[in-house]
Amino acid sequence: MGRACITNVNDRGFAFLEFLKSMGKVLGYEFGKDAKLCFEFTGELEVSFSNYLEIHPHKTNILRHKAREDMERNSFNKWILIEIIKSLKGGEVVEYIPGDKVRIRDTEKTEIVCIRVSKEEKEKLEKEANELGKTLSELIRSRALS
Repeated sequence: MGRACITNVNDRGFAFLEFLKSMGKVLGYEFGKDAKLCFEFTGELEVSFSNYLEIHPHKTNILRHKAREDMERNSFNKWILIEIIKSLKGGEVVEYIPGDKVRIRDTEKTEIVCIRVSKEEKEKLEKEANELGKTLSELIRSRALS
């Protein structure tokens, strides 16, 4: 599962992610630090200016005036596209057209499996992992798969 963030300017980022989620393009999202909204996706995801216009309250005005459209494209590029590229984790950029779209692909090959242990068991596992020079995940993975 890939993960990236956008900036939530005037709550348009929130509306945009809700729109992408309703289309099944984004699995979920959460508020990050500052004015960031971070989302998760699988497979390939294209985020485009035309999608953004679908949620914009002034879509008609934007499309009528070239200067206004250029201004909105610049904002979209800065707060959405570039933020996605800068914050992308577990994915790669397939295509980027400034002010128009970014296409990203999920490259994450692992899945998350959760287990519950007592505090003492966790401390014991962490100590053993440290002694072996492994991370806790590596130790648990090696035990689970053997």
